Amino acid sequence: MHNPQIHKLKQLFELSLTLSGDPIEIFRHAAKMIGEMLEVKVVCLSEIQGGQLNFLAVYIDGEIYSNAGVCSLAITPCATVEQSRDIRVYDRVAELFPEATFLKDHNAFAYCGFPSLDNQGKVVAVTCLLDDKPHDFTLEDQSILRIIGQRIGMEIERKHNIEENERANDILRINEDRLHQATSASGIGVFDQTYCNKSIYSSPELRKLCGWGSNERVTFKTFISSLYPKDRKRVIEAIRHAQNPYEGGLIDIEHRIIHRDGEVRWLVTRAQTFFETNELISNAIRIVGAVSDITERKRSEEDIHFLANFDPLTRLPNRIQLNYHFKYAISLAKRNKGQLALMFLDLDHFKDINDSLGHSLGDSVLIELAKRLSLLLRAEDTVTRLGGDEFILLLPGVDQLGAAHVAQKLLDTIATPYLIDHQNLTLTASIGIALYPEDGEDLETLSKSADTAMYRAKREGRQYYRFFTPEMQKQSERNLQLVNALRHALEYEQLYLHYQPQVAIHNSQIIGAEALLRWQHPTLGMVLPEEFIPVAEESRLILPIGEWVLKTAIRQAKAWMNEGFPPMIMAVNLSAVQFRHPDLPELITRLLDEEGLPPEYLELELTEGVAMHNPKNAIAIMEKLHERGIRMSIDDFGTGYSSLSYLKKFKSYKLKIDQSFVRDIVTDPDDKAIVSAIINLAKSLGLQTIAEGVETVEQLMLLREQGCNEMQGYLFSKPLPVEQFSALLKENLKSLD
Repeated sequence: MHNPQIHKLKQLFELSLTLSGDPIEIFRHAAKMIGEMLEVKVVCLSEIQGGQLNFLAVYIDGEIYSNAGVCSLAITPCATVEQSRDIRVYDRVAELFPEATFLKDHNAFAYCGFPSLDNQGKVVAVTCLLDDKPHDFTLEDQSILRIIGQRIGMEIERKHNIEENERANDILRINEDRLHQATSASGIGVFDQTYCNKSIYSSPELRKLCGWGSNERVTFKTFISSLYPKDRKRVIEAIRHAQNPYEGGLIDIEHRIIHRDGEVRWLVTRAQTFFETNELISNAIRIVGAVSDITERKRSEEDIHFLANFDPLTRLPNRIQLNYHFKYAISLAKRNKGQLALMFLDLDHFKDINDSLGHSLGDSVLIELAKRLSLLLRAEDTVTRLGGDEFILLLPGVDQLGAAHVAQKLLDTIATPYLIDHQNLTLTASIGIALYPEDGEDLETLSKSADTAMYRAKREGRQYYRFFTPEMQKQSERNLQLVNALRHALEYEQLYLHYQPQVAIHNSQIIGAEALLRWQHPTLGMVLPEEFIPVAEESRLILPIGEWVLKTAIRQAKAWMNEGFPPMIMAVNLSAVQFRHPDLPELITRLLDEEGLPPEYLELELTEGVAMHNPKNAIAIMEKLHERGIRMSIDDFGTGYSSLSYLKKFKSYKLKIDQSFVRDIVTDPDDKAIVSAIINLAKSLGLQTIAEGVETVEQLMLLREQGCNEMQGYLFSKPLPVEQFSALLKENLKSLD
């Protein structure tokens, strides 16, 4: 699966490898990279100089500007970044900092600023990101910005060092004292040794870098003993090489030292050897050099390498590492004619945690989950986070039986409660499993097969695992075909509604109609709702389709009223995706107003399972709909699990008895008892009842005896097109005369 972080990390690598050249060009590159990577309108990379922000590089809508002016630091949000030495994010930033004219100039709404520090921990630059609309700067974005901030800080310091080195070279030609002053100001250590003298002149800065005492005699032995053991041979060879007059006498090497305080530091040493030449031979007589601390740069490179190969949140290997481990595992499997299993794991309803408790807590859950998965697997196994709540697990040498055993252990481990920030949370997951070689011989094919099996596990109830089968592939291809066809179903007018009468049991009068969606495709033929509606929900095409159904049904209800028929209820089914959409109440109110239908004549049917998925949220949505005068009913009642404490809080006025209980109500005492219990429960709560799937007179008589209020089913009428339903309304009116 595609991970947008990979593109970001490639750009970070590109930046990390730009280790020389004009710093201003690097700043321009960094500003442009940030703007494109995070898709913001403006990026301002500014150096702090004497209480002023000096705009070194500014990115605006794809264009880069250098040396774009200055402004006072104090009046900008960048001042809070300098004070806190950390990232700051603001919404409505122009209102919060009205004196910062550059915010108004760019119509800034969202702001994210991050600092760049030098080796002494001083903030030397602030880079701010501006957008004219709300922008979500995620924890992963902020983690990457911190790395970039370190890189910019190093370039600011390198810029200073270049400037100071240029001055130092001028001063060196004048006298040595001025050189010391320049190197002291820049933090660069200087050494000078005449080979006839064992002592090495070491500047105070160099002594500080290495931890040598101010009065300590420094010799070649002192220097060699401070080198990191693994770098010692390489540095000695570079020194000997520089003593060869035919090699230019230069040293330019990065190496580690062990500071006297025990800390390992990275240094870059650049030196020039001077030779005394006579007619016969050239002898090295003196070496002069400068030493800089590059520890922070090396740490940043290590961080960038980590981000390129591991997930920054969970610290699990990423897709790049998975590719590497898979190539090795598949080569062993092919050589030994062995097997391996690939699992695709996805958490169930994890979005609810982020939406209700916040992304920070959701991140903590993912970190804890990653620890559990890592502890459960073997050393040779690989668990990878693809992004979000999706994980891939590679299990070399595992067959079908072993994969089933591991999958069940994973489900049990994941389902163990999590205590995060005093919140007791329970998670479940769905797992799809593909096996090599029968389900694929490369990573892409196996991943696709495991992904397909995972979605089958979700459709079959979640918290389970499924092995891939060829039948799943056919179903996946069928679903893809349906999704592609559904995208144009409204445009090509392939969707239409049928209406099934809802009838009062005591007098057989039509009191309502249920709108039922139908799809006639020119090549696929009649596609059944039970097949295409789940596909529409998964693809979220149910939102535009559902809006069309609501609008069409409301318009038809109003049309029948205009034709002189008695007002009746129009019932419309809501999918889970529609019900959870935040704009649902406003959408329905708008549609009712556009068609002029009073809200009391619209009934929204919600299945018991959807209502109980998140009952507190369901209650809140029902409250909003109830306040607007819209009726709610609970569909398929009895097939799910309802808490009575929640049921009485639902703003519903009707329970719909599922046809699975009505079908055998005459012959099955259990079904009869269930139907009787539902009717009595509804009466005690002051609710109406309607039975669906009524097909015989005996069923009707028994429902009437039990006190059911309404019915619908083939006994009275099947679902009908508009014209036939209108004719049925006329006949029903005549029968009442």
